[in-house]
Amino acid sequence: MPMQTIAISATFTADLLEAPLAFWMQELRLPARAVVAPYNQVFQQLLDPSSLLARNAAGVNVILVRLEDWRGSAQDAEPDELRDALGRTAEEFTTVLLAAAERSATPHLVVLCPASPLLADDPAIGPVLRAAEAIVRARLVGQAGLYVVGADEVRAAYPVQDWYDAIGEELGRIPYTPAYFTALATLLARRLRALWTPPRKVIAVDCDETLWAGVCGELGPQGITIDAPRRAFQEFLVAQQQAGMLVCLCSKNNEEDVWDVFASRPDMPLRREHLVGWRMNWQAKSANLRSLAQELGLGLDSFVFLDDNPVECAEVEANCPAVLTVPLPQPAECIQQFLQHLWAFDRLALTAEDRERTAQYHQNAARERFRRAAPTLTNFLAGLELQIHVFEPGPEALPRVAQLTQRTNQFNCTTIRRTEAELRQWRDAETGRCLAVEVCDRFGQYGLVGVLLYRNGAEAVEIDTFLLSCRVLGRGVEHALLRRLGEEAVGLGLARVDVPFVATQKNQPARDFLERVGARFRQDQPNGCAFRFPARVVTGLTFAGEAAPEEGATVGPAPVEAGAEPDAPSQLLVRIAQELADADAIVRAVHAQRRRARLGLTPNLPATPVAPRTPIEEALAGIWSEVLGIEPIGIHDDFFQLGGDSLLATQVVSRVRRRFHVQLPLRGLFEAATVAELAVSVVATLAEREHGEDVASLLDELDRMEAGELVLGLTESEQG
Repeated sequence: MPMQTIAISATFTADLLEAPLAFWMQELRLPARAVVAPYNQVFQQLLDPSSLLARNAAGVNVILVRLEDWRGSAQDAEPDELRDALGRTAEEFTTVLLAAAERSATPHLVVLCPASPLLADDPAIGPVLRAAEAIVRARLVGQAGLYVVGADEVRAAYPVQDWYDAIGEELGRIPYTPAYFTALATLLARRLRALWTPPRKVIAVDCDETLWAGVCGELGPQGITIDAPRRAFQEFLVAQQQAGMLVCLCSKNNEEDVWDVFASRPDMPLRREHLVGWRMNWQAKSANLRSLAQELGLGLDSFVFLDDNPVECAEVEANCPAVLTVPLPQPAECIQQFLQHLWAFDRLALTAEDRERTAQYHQNAARERFRRAAPTLTNFLAGLELQIHVFEPGPEALPRVAQLTQRTNQFNCTTIRRTEAELRQWRDAETGRCLAVEVCDRFGQYGLVGVLLYRNGAEAVEIDTFLLSCRVLGRGVEHALLRRLGEEAVGLGLARVDVPFVATQKNQPARDFLERVGARFRQDQPNGCAFRFPARVVTGLTFAGEAAPEEGATVGPAPVEAGAEPDAPSQLLVRIAQELADADAIVRAVHAQRRRARLGLTPNLPATPVAPRTPIEEALAGIWSEVLGIEPIGIHDDFFQLGGDSLLATQVVSRVRRRFHVQLPLRGLFEAATVAELAVSVVATLAEREHGEDVASLLDELDRMEAGELVLGLTESEQG
């Protein structure tokens, strides 16, 4: 994956996102960097062709909108006038954003950020802000290449109690605390991972002590317990199944014992009809997972395996490293939160095919039974009553088309991955052409299962992408698609249909088809080969039933590579779910990653830092260390020589005000640029509040005394 740019534009100062996003990109091993556009220039970024967002051709554009920032001159208006003004601005914003997305192949993430508590709770203004937000949601949700994240999603996943920073807002238009920016960055990182990482497709789950408490073979169906954690776990599996994941059982058990539980326990949310496959025997679970992969026609890198037993998990990890193996935490009460933070289940969008996937696999099973009963392959294919519909996909089909380019590996001639926005650009280009294919038979709908992207060149129809779901291979669909392009070439007076092929570890079925129908037309090239079919030959292409599908509608065995690496190691995702599931823990981890030694930053720093001498100096040094990511901090180190700037100074002053409850101005840090000097300012401010007219004498005393000997009679809480 090449380096990606996370281009950020916000209606407020959003630079505090950079550090936690850098942390997550390093954790996930994603080559990406965050770049923040100038403050409150969202419209300019979307309209200016030379802006950061417009020039971002490799990555994602993130737009953070807090609608109250667009009140402008209407902020003192009556609620009705404010509602009209914000409504117009919301509509203008969505119009401009949709136009920008049309011009760009880069995905856009739009984050609707929370309003300040004072306005959100205002009975007149709060409803106005929510109405404007509803306009944005209604116009953007479901649009190709656009993904909307609401403040409620951040709050639900990573709640932060102290999230609003009134002081930061006043000083630098930074309305949120570092903890909230970290929570927001974490949710963005989850969305980015879902955008850039191939999705898992199958959940294989153990039974005893996983789906239920107890051993069904010993206790019987009425003896096992469906306690609250297991019920929640089963509900999670059902929700995943409804969102397009395939659910299988992989358990060391007697099959009849397991089915007795399913038949006798109506209190189980997970039902037999939710399952597409199972292996219940006494073989190694790694062998059973391989068997399930073969049956479903999927690679092992499509699987997530969940089991309560760490020994079983270790066996699967050793023998099927491509499987994402997840040991469920103990006690069982931790399972629900753990799964909510297991990023492998994140997805950006849901297509109609996702919702019907389990039903489609059940239909495949019915087809397989029919195939086995048919006396010949010809009888089987004739009995399917297959119907193939090739068409130009509209905007509503682009999410599924994009999904196919990102997921299809076996019959995929070039494996070029594309987002919805990139597909829209291809389709809307003057020379770009796009065809899709839907298939159905007597057993039901296969759905949208194939894609052709091509151009009509000077001499040939030039294919860019030719892919087909493995569920319909060996049915003649691939022949029909190629024949359709041959007919188009003949109609345009073009001589050939050119099909490039770039070999991968998984796309041998595509090459087998091309070799079978046109080996004599192959021409080798440096990066693969191309099949240059004469157009009139392709128009006469027929299907002879030469490749009957097996269980998973795949040609030959599904490619299962024992040594294939998953998109991210199991240990990483498990560690995130266990150790980085709340904002405070993530904040600590970000600080630990950013921490660097002070040595070598600048030659003007003292060689040996002077340690804090008072509680106030110690607290200030801690604030500097957190903001600058440096340790140790000496009381005579200059803030700006340590790498501080005006934005970081705003953070320091905000934290000092919150920590000591003093009205220290921003210029105070510029005038007192060391911990020792800043401590004097804090002491003076506290002393003035406590002693009034005695401030001058106290400061004179401060000049005469060492700070470590100074006693100002401050309250214990003010001393830290």
